[in-house]
Amino acid sequence: MIGDYYSSFNLGTIDSVQFVYENNAVVAVYKSDAQGGYYNNRTTKVELVCDPHESLGRLEFIKEQPVKFYWLKLYTKCACPGMCASYQKQCVMKDSCSCEMSDGTGLINLHSLDSPAVPMKDSISPSKVFLYNPCSPITSVDCGNNTVCITFGDSNIGVGLANSSKFITDNEGVVSLQYSNPSTGKLSIVRLNCDRSTRQRPLFRVAGVNKDEYSMSMYSVCACPGGCVTPPNPPAPPTSLCTQVDSCSCKMDDTGKVFSLHKLDNPYAPLKTIGSDEFPYYYNPCSGIQLVSEKGECRGVSACREDVFYKYSTFTSLGSISSNVNYYNAKNITIHYNGGTGGRNYEVQVICDANADVPSFVMTEPSNSVSTLYYKFNLTTNLACL
Repeated sequence: MIGDYYSSFNLGTIDSVQFVYENNAVVAVYKSDAQGGYYNNRTTKVELVCDPHESLGRLEFIKEQPVKFYWLKLYTKCACPGMCASYQKQCVMKDSCSCEMSDGTGLINLHSLDSPAVPMKDSISPSKVFLYNPCSPITSVDCGNNTVCITFGDSNIGVGLANSSKFITDNEGVVSLQYSNPSTGKLSIVRLNCDRSTRQRPLFRVAGVNKDEYSMSMYSVCACPGGCVTPPNPPAPPTSLCTQVDSCSCKMDDTGKVFSLHKLDNPYAPLKTIGSDEFPYYYNPCSGIQLVSEKGECRGVSACREDVFYKYSTFTSLGSISSNVNYYNAKNITIHYNGGTGGRNYEVQVICDANADVPSFVMTEPSNSVSTLYYKFNLTTNLACL
């Protein structure tokens, strides 16, 4: 530098590199573009020095001699034979719970481990249990669309959405599944340990718990490339479709009979139950609810909760009047609703009881997941007997 003037020069292009063996060392030789006359046409030699403890790499300038000829040393573990071969190895994602190793060793396939009703679990305290199911959302507890869930007594929190799965490979070539949940701000990483001796139920352990990140390990033959294959699809249970007519009726495709809750419709006298959280819940399936009190109102929605324990009692909507009657199975029809306050949604399973002239409306699962706010109810009535 002279005064306030300084310049930079091209010491070598990437595509010019050649590896040579000089003085018992491997040396990478780079040349700059000859265009530009005197200020270009430079040569740089970088001696690669094996240092097993240097993970990031450390570059040392040695000398410039003669002019436009440069010597440097790069200290790195990647200069040690075999130490960085795994950097080239990746597991390329095929679907949410399988990936294929880029080195040709095979497919890591976890589909046969999928068991949403009986997930893997590990307790880190008497009241805190981690649940994990690699391929689909857990159903043994109400944890929304999460494959990783933490239970605290009667409460659950999702810490890994099923659709967020991502395969990552570390420097040693070990593959992990990473899950996230933006609603809770949590990140879960499950290390997949190849263990050909664990051929049946996988071994699942919680390895570390930080504020916003959870580390887990799973040991299984299915974590080995080529260890397991995808099981055949089980036969679907016998199901009859019910084509929706309106918000509270549908027509059976197989028999032509119409399922209808219109006889229960009364917006001024909705069905009521006291939930497990001791809040009153109201439901009117067809034309919505029209409840007004001095402290609030519940209008134009299919279900709401009365927040009686709050200082200023009001109502919270669980879902709009619009519904989705989406399946009929074993004489039970399930109606889904969404559009409630803060993203709340719920379902009502309508159960046939020929003696139930007076309908029974009860909560079966309260919303324990802060990520989904999903509620479940049963409505038992003779109107469901077709």
